[in-house]
Amino acid sequence: MKRRLPALIAVLIVVALVVAGVIVSTQQSRSALIHTYTGSPTAFSFQYPDGWQVSIPIQNILLLADPAAQRGEPGATFTVQRSTALADEGSLGAALNTYLRQGALRPDRAWQQIGEVVTTALDGREALQLDLEGGDSPTDPQFHSRVVAAQAANGLIYVFALNAPLAQWPTSAPLLEAVLASARILE
Repeated sequence: MKRRLPALIAVLIVVALVVAGVIVSTQQSRSALIHTYTGSPTAFSFQYPDGWQVSIPIQNILLLADPAAQRGEPGATFTVQRSTALADEGSLGAALNTYLRQGALRPDRAWQQIGEVVTTALDGREALQLDLEGGDSPTDPQFHSRVVAAQAANGLIYVFALNAPLAQWPTSAPLLEAVLASARILE
């Protein structure tokens, strides 16, 4: 028993350090969110870091991009899609499946689902989340994407996509998750 005690103490110290590191990383990510997007005052809002840029490439799609992505290089992005068409699918799960079949999981794309769809929460609402890895073609830069779908009180479906190059995902994920955690669906 006396021999096991030092090993147990060492394991507990390592676990405590890992937990402390995750807490510090999460707090740093949240404190980096100094801007608030309110360009859609009746639909949604979120906070984002300095240097990131918001654009609306097409109606009902918002893109938040880090400086690398703004220059056209592989970088981290946060996308919001607000969809009436997905709301017609009948359930949040069916809407998410349609979004994936029409997007990343189309047969002509090179994305793969990583793990199972999990139930989570977003802004106090039930949400569905899954992770993907790949690219639009096998020769494109490879990305990790976390897709989260939630439904507004008026029935509209919101799909949030957190994306970063595969090698950058471990360092980009805490900041992208903090942006997602700040998201508010206002309708």
